[in-house]
Amino acid sequence: MDYLTSLASTLQFPQLSGVLGRVAGVLLEPLPGSGERFCVALVAETSDHKFDASIAVNPRIARALVGNDLTSSLFNFGQLAAADFKVTAQKNGTSKNWVPPFSGMFLTEWREVQGVDISDLLNQASLIFSTLAHTNTITPPPLMYGPQPSAGEEDLFRQGVRSIVAGKNSRLDQFFEKELSVSGAGQATFRIDYLSPAVTACFTAINPATPPKYLLGRAQAALWKIATARDATLFRPEAARLITWLPEPGLPIYSERDYGVAKEVEEELRYEAKKMNIDVVAKYQASQAADYLVNLEQEIIS
Repeated sequence: MDYLTSLASTLQFPQLSGVLGRVAGVLLEPLPGSGERFCVALVAETSDHKFDASIAVNPRIARALVGNDLTSSLFNFGQLAAADFKVTAQKNGTSKNWVPPFSGMFLTEWREVQGVDISDLLNQASLIFSTLAHTNTITPPPLMYGPQPSAGEEDLFRQGVRSIVAGKNSRLDQFFEKELSVSGAGQATFRIDYLSPAVTACFTAINPATPPKYLLGRAQAALWKIATARDATLFRPEAARLITWLPEPGLPIYSERDYGVAKEVEEELRYEAKKMNIDVVAKYQASQAADYLVNLEQEIIS
Protein backbone atom coordinates (compact mmCIF):
# COMPACT_ATOMS: atom_id res chain seq x y z
CA MET A 1 0.00 0.00 0.00
CA ASP A 2 2.86 2.35 0.84
CA TYR A 3 4.34 1.67 -2.60
CA LEU A 4 1.02 2.42 -4.35
CA THR A 5 0.58 5.64 -2.37
CA SER A 6 4.09 6.71 -3.27
CA LEU A 7 3.54 5.86 -6.94
CA ALA A 8 0.25 7.78 -7.09
CA SER A 9 1.89 10.86 -5.61
CA THR A 10 4.49 10.88 -8.39
CA LEU A 11 2.02 10.57 -11.26
CA GLN A 12 1.27 13.81 -13.10
CA PHE A 13 -2.26 13.95 -14.45
CA PRO A 14 -3.02 16.70 -16.98
CA GLN A 15 -5.15 19.48 -15.57
CA LEU A 16 -8.45 20.00 -17.28
CA SER A 17 -8.56 23.35 -19.04
CA GLY A 18 -11.54 25.29 -20.28
CA VAL A 19 -13.61 28.41 -19.83
CA LEU A 20 -16.73 29.28 -17.92
CA GLY A 21 -19.20 31.67 -19.40
CA ARG A 22 -22.74 32.38 -20.41
CA VAL A 23 -24.60 32.28 -23.70
CA ALA A 24 -27.89 33.55 -25.11
CA GLY A 25 -29.84 33.52 -28.33
CA VAL A 26 -31.14 36.50 -30.28
CA LEU A 27 -34.68 35.93 -31.54
CA LEU A 28 -36.36 37.71 -34.44
CA GLU A 29 -40.13 37.99 -34.76
CA PRO A 30 -40.68 38.75 -38.49
CA LEU A 31 -44.39 39.42 -38.05
CA PRO A 32 -44.81 41.69 -34.99
CA GLY A 33 -47.31 40.36 -32.51
CA SER A 34 -47.50 36.90 -34.05
CA GLY A 35 -45.34 35.26 -31.39
CA GLU A 36 -43.47 33.30 -34.07
CA ARG A 37 -39.76 33.81 -33.44
CA PHE A 38 -36.56 32.48 -35.00
CA CYS A 39 -33.11 32.40 -33.41
CA VAL A 40 -30.88 34.42 -35.75
CA ALA A 41 -27.74 34.98 -33.67
CA LEU A 42 -25.85 33.50 -30.74
CA VAL A 43 -23.86 35.55 -28.21
CA ALA A 44 -21.34 34.54 -25.58
CA GLU A 45 -19.33 36.07 -22.75
CA THR A 46 -16.62 34.26 -20.76
CA SER A 47 -16.05 34.73 -17.05
CA ASP A 48 -12.98 36.85 -17.85
CA HIS A 49 -15.06 39.12 -20.10
CA LYS A 50 -14.18 37.97 -23.58
CA PHE A 51 -16.96 38.22 -26.13
CA ASP A 52 -17.99 36.52 -29.33
CA ALA A 53 -21.08 36.07 -31.45
CA SER A 54 -22.16 34.17 -34.54
CA ILE A 55 -25.03 33.90 -36.97
CA ALA A 56 -27.49 31.17 -35.98
CA VAL A 57 -28.95 30.56 -39.43
CA ASN A 58 -27.67 27.87 -41.77
CA PRO A 59 -29.03 29.01 -45.17
CA ARG A 60 -29.35 25.46 -46.51
CA ILE A 61 -31.57 24.37 -43.64
CA ALA A 62 -33.49 27.65 -43.43
CA ARG A 63 -34.39 27.64 -47.13
CA ALA A 64 -35.93 24.22 -46.79
CA LEU A 65 -38.03 25.35 -43.84
CA VAL A 66 -39.03 28.94 -44.62
CA GLY A 67 -38.05 29.71 -48.23
CA ASN A 68 -35.53 32.05 -49.85
CA ASP A 69 -36.94 35.47 -48.94
CA LEU A 70 -37.30 34.86 -45.22
CA THR A 71 -33.93 33.07 -45.13
CA SER A 72 -32.26 36.19 -46.52
CA SER A 73 -33.89 38.36 -43.86
CA LEU A 74 -33.06 35.99 -41.01
CA PHE A 75 -29.44 35.59 -42.11
CA ASN A 76 -28.81 39.29 -42.64
CA PHE A 77 -30.44 40.33 -39.36
CA GLY A 78 -28.42 37.66 -37.58
CA GLN A 79 -25.26 39.07 -39.11
CA LEU A 80 -26.07 42.58 -37.94
CA ALA A 81 -27.12 41.50 -34.44
CA ALA A 82 -23.91 39.47 -33.98
CA ALA A 83 -21.79 42.39 -35.18
CA ASP A 84 -23.58 44.83 -32.87
CA PHE A 85 -23.05 42.56 -29.87
CA LYS A 86 -19.34 42.16 -30.52
CA VAL A 87 -18.75 45.87 -30.99
CA THR A 88 -20.96 47.03 -28.10
CA ALA A 89 -19.86 44.45 -25.54
CA GLN A 90 -16.18 45.02 -26.27
CA LYS A 91 -16.65 48.78 -26.01
CA ASN A 92 -18.48 48.55 -22.67
CA GLY A 93 -16.42 45.69 -21.25
CA THR A 94 -19.58 43.75 -20.44
CA SER A 95 -22.65 42.29 -22.11
CA LYS A 96 -24.83 43.02 -19.09
CA ASN A 97 -26.85 45.87 -20.58
CA TRP A 98 -26.75 44.81 -24.23
CA VAL A 99 -30.07 44.61 -26.03
CA PRO A 100 -30.63 43.62 -29.68
CA PRO A 101 -30.39 46.65 -31.98
CA PHE A 102 -33.74 46.30 -33.80
CA SER A 103 -37.37 46.32 -32.81
CA GLY A 104 -38.86 42.86 -33.15
CA MET A 105 -35.69 41.30 -31.73
CA PHE A 106 -35.53 39.66 -28.32
CA LEU A 107 -32.76 38.24 -26.15
CA THR A 108 -33.31 34.89 -24.48
CA GLU A 109 -32.36 34.27 -20.88
CA TRP A 110 -28.64 33.73 -20.38
CA ARG A 111 -27.47 30.18 -19.72
CA GLU A 112 -24.33 29.29 -17.78
CA VAL A 113 -22.07 26.89 -19.71
CA GLN A 114 -18.53 25.51 -19.67
CA GLY A 115 -16.41 24.63 -22.68
CA VAL A 116 -12.96 24.31 -24.16
CA ASP A 117 -12.96 27.90 -25.43
CA ILE A 118 -15.40 30.63 -26.38
CA SER A 119 -16.07 29.02 -29.75
CA ASP A 120 -17.15 25.88 -27.93
CA LEU A 121 -19.53 28.00 -25.85
CA LEU A 122 -21.15 29.16 -29.08
CA ASN A 123 -21.34 25.57 -30.30
CA GLN A 124 -23.27 24.70 -27.16
CA ALA A 125 -25.49 27.74 -27.61
CA SER A 126 -26.44 26.53 -31.09
CA LEU A 127 -27.69 23.27 -29.57
CA ILE A 128 -29.60 25.08 -26.84
CA PHE A 129 -31.27 27.86 -28.81
CA SER A 130 -31.27 27.27 -32.55
CA THR A 131 -32.83 24.74 -34.86
CA LEU A 132 -31.69 26.64 -37.97
CA ALA A 133 -28.00 26.51 -36.98
CA HIS A 134 -27.62 22.73 -36.79
CA THR A 135 -25.09 21.25 -39.17
CA ASN A 136 -22.96 18.11 -39.24
CA THR A 137 -20.18 20.19 -37.73
CA ILE A 138 -21.80 22.70 -35.44
CA THR A 139 -19.05 25.31 -35.77
CA PRO A 140 -20.80 28.69 -36.04
CA PRO A 141 -20.36 30.39 -39.43
CA PRO A 142 -18.23 33.56 -39.49
CA LEU A 143 -19.72 36.98 -40.16
CA MET A 144 -20.10 37.19 -43.92
CA TYR A 145 -22.50 38.22 -46.60
CA GLY A 146 -25.43 35.85 -46.72
CA PRO A 147 -27.96 35.15 -49.42
CA GLN A 148 -29.08 38.45 -50.84
CA PRO A 149 -32.63 39.38 -51.88
CA SER A 150 -33.39 39.82 -55.55
CA ALA A 151 -33.01 43.23 -57.14
CA GLY A 152 -35.94 45.57 -56.63
CA GLU A 153 -36.77 49.23 -56.23
CA GLU A 154 -34.09 49.60 -53.56
CA ASP A 155 -31.30 48.36 -55.82
CA LEU A 156 -32.53 50.36 -58.81
CA PHE A 157 -32.76 53.48 -56.68
CA ARG A 158 -29.23 53.00 -55.32
CA GLN A 159 -27.76 52.28 -58.74
CA GLY A 160 -29.57 55.23 -60.27
CA VAL A 161 -28.31 57.63 -57.62
CA ARG A 162 -24.74 56.40 -58.03
CA SER A 163 -24.82 56.75 -61.80
CA ILE A 164 -26.14 60.31 -61.67
CA VAL A 165 -23.78 61.38 -58.88
CA ALA A 166 -20.79 60.01 -60.83
CA GLY A 167 -21.87 62.07 -63.83
CA LYS A 168 -22.10 65.23 -61.76
CA ASN A 169 -18.97 64.71 -59.65
CA SER A 170 -16.80 61.73 -60.54
CA ARG A 171 -14.75 62.13 -57.34
CA LEU A 172 -17.72 60.99 -55.26
CA ASP A 173 -18.08 57.62 -57.03
CA GLN A 174 -15.28 56.15 -54.91
CA PHE A 175 -17.42 56.50 -51.77
CA PHE A 176 -20.20 54.17 -52.92
CA GLU A 177 -20.45 50.52 -51.83
CA LYS A 178 -17.75 50.68 -49.17
CA GLU A 179 -16.80 47.70 -47.03
CA LEU A 180 -16.25 48.56 -43.40
CA SER A 181 -14.55 46.38 -40.81
CA VAL A 182 -15.33 47.15 -37.18
CA SER A 183 -12.90 45.76 -34.65
CA GLY A 184 -14.16 44.50 -31.35
CA ALA A 185 -14.04 41.02 -29.92
CA GLY A 186 -13.09 39.74 -33.32
CA GLN A 187 -14.09 41.67 -36.42
CA ALA A 188 -17.41 42.49 -38.03
CA THR A 189 -17.49 43.35 -41.73
CA PHE A 190 -20.40 44.82 -43.61
CA ARG A 191 -21.07 46.92 -46.71
CA ILE A 192 -22.48 50.43 -46.50
CA ASP A 193 -24.02 52.22 -49.47
CA TYR A 194 -22.07 55.47 -49.14
CA LEU A 195 -19.23 56.54 -46.86
CA SER A 196 -17.13 59.65 -47.37
CA PRO A 197 -15.23 61.88 -44.92
CA ALA A 198 -18.30 64.12 -44.85
CA VAL A 199 -21.34 61.85 -45.26
CA THR A 200 -22.42 58.34 -44.36
CA ALA A 201 -25.64 57.20 -46.00
CA CYS A 202 -27.77 54.26 -47.03
CA PHE A 203 -30.51 54.10 -49.63
CA THR A 204 -33.86 52.41 -49.21
CA ALA A 205 -37.20 52.35 -50.96
CA ILE A 206 -40.72 52.51 -49.57
CA ASN A 207 -42.87 50.58 -52.02
CA PRO A 208 -46.42 50.24 -50.65
CA ALA A 209 -46.78 46.93 -52.52
CA THR A 210 -44.16 45.40 -50.18
CA PRO A 211 -45.39 44.29 -46.72
CA PRO A 212 -44.48 46.99 -44.15
CA LYS A 213 -42.68 44.48 -41.92
CA TYR A 214 -40.10 43.89 -44.67
CA LEU A 215 -39.80 47.60 -45.50
CA LEU A 216 -39.15 48.48 -41.86
CA GLY A 217 -36.79 45.55 -41.40
CA ARG A 218 -34.53 46.56 -44.28
CA ALA A 219 -34.60 50.20 -43.24
CA GLN A 220 -33.75 49.37 -39.62
CA ALA A 221 -30.75 47.39 -40.84
CA ALA A 222 -29.69 50.40 -42.90
CA LEU A 223 -30.00 52.69 -39.87
CA TRP A 224 -27.76 50.37 -37.87
CA LYS A 225 -25.15 50.43 -40.63
CA ILE A 226 -25.22 54.23 -40.82
CA ALA A 227 -24.83 54.66 -37.06
CA THR A 228 -22.08 52.07 -36.82
CA ALA A 229 -20.13 53.53 -39.74
CA ARG A 230 -20.46 57.03 -38.33
CA ASP A 231 -19.29 56.05 -34.86
CA ALA A 232 -16.58 53.56 -35.89
CA THR A 233 -14.62 55.62 -38.42
CA LEU A 234 -11.77 57.83 -37.28
CA PHE A 235 -12.89 60.81 -39.37
CA ARG A 236 -16.53 60.56 -38.09
CA PRO A 237 -18.64 61.93 -40.97
CA GLU A 238 -20.61 65.04 -40.09
CA ALA A 239 -23.82 64.01 -41.86
CA ALA A 240 -25.72 60.74 -41.38
CA ARG A 241 -28.59 60.19 -43.80
CA LEU A 242 -31.09 57.51 -44.72
CA ILE A 243 -32.14 58.49 -48.25
CA THR A 244 -35.37 56.80 -49.22
CA TRP A 245 -37.44 56.59 -52.39
CA LEU A 246 -41.14 57.34 -52.13
CA PRO A 247 -43.69 56.95 -54.94
CA GLU A 248 -44.81 60.24 -56.41
CA PRO A 249 -48.35 61.29 -55.48
CA GLY A 250 -51.09 60.42 -57.92
CA LEU A 251 -49.57 57.37 -59.61
CA PRO A 252 -52.42 55.19 -60.90
CA ILE A 253 -50.78 51.94 -59.79
CA TYR A 254 -51.14 52.93 -56.12
CA SER A 255 -54.38 53.39 -54.19
CA GLU A 256 -55.06 55.85 -51.38
CA ARG A 257 -54.53 52.98 -48.98
CA ASP A 258 -51.10 52.28 -50.53
CA TYR A 259 -50.06 55.89 -50.04
CA GLY A 260 -51.30 55.71 -46.46
CA VAL A 261 -49.10 52.69 -45.84
CA ALA A 262 -46.10 54.49 -47.33
CA LYS A 263 -46.73 57.48 -45.07
CA GLU A 264 -46.96 55.31 -41.97
CA VAL A 265 -43.70 53.54 -42.83
CA GLU A 266 -41.98 56.88 -43.46
CA GLU A 267 -43.14 58.25 -40.10
CA GLU A 268 -41.96 55.13 -38.30
CA LEU A 269 -38.57 55.41 -39.97
CA ARG A 270 -38.23 59.03 -38.94
CA TYR A 271 -39.08 58.09 -35.37
CA GLU A 272 -36.46 55.31 -35.27
CA ALA A 273 -33.85 57.44 -37.04
CA LYS A 274 -34.31 60.37 -34.66
CA LYS A 275 -33.31 58.17 -31.73
CA MET A 276 -30.01 57.49 -33.54
CA ASN A 277 -29.42 61.10 -34.64
CA ILE A 278 -29.91 60.20 -38.29
CA ASP A 279 -31.93 62.27 -40.75
CA VAL A 280 -34.38 60.63 -43.15
CA VAL A 281 -34.53 62.27 -46.57
CA ALA A 282 -37.38 61.21 -48.87
CA LYS A 283 -37.17 61.74 -52.64
CA TYR A 284 -39.43 60.75 -55.53
CA GLN A 285 -36.67 60.21 -58.10
CA ALA A 286 -33.06 59.06 -58.16
CA SER A 287 -32.08 62.35 -59.80
CA GLN A 288 -33.49 64.29 -56.84
CA ALA A 289 -31.58 62.10 -54.39
CA ALA A 290 -28.38 62.48 -56.42
CA ASP A 291 -28.72 66.27 -56.45
CA TYR A 292 -29.28 66.24 -52.71
CA LEU A 293 -26.19 64.13 -52.04
CA VAL A 294 -23.91 66.21 -54.29
CA ASN A 295 -25.15 69.45 -52.72
CA LEU A 296 -24.76 68.06 -49.20
CA GLU A 297 -21.13 67.13 -49.89
CA GLN A 298 -20.44 70.62 -51.25
CA GLU A 299 -22.10 72.34 -48.29
CA ILE A 300 -20.10 70.38 -45.72
CA ILE A 301 -16.75 70.70 -47.52
CA SER A 302 -17.21 74.43 -48.08
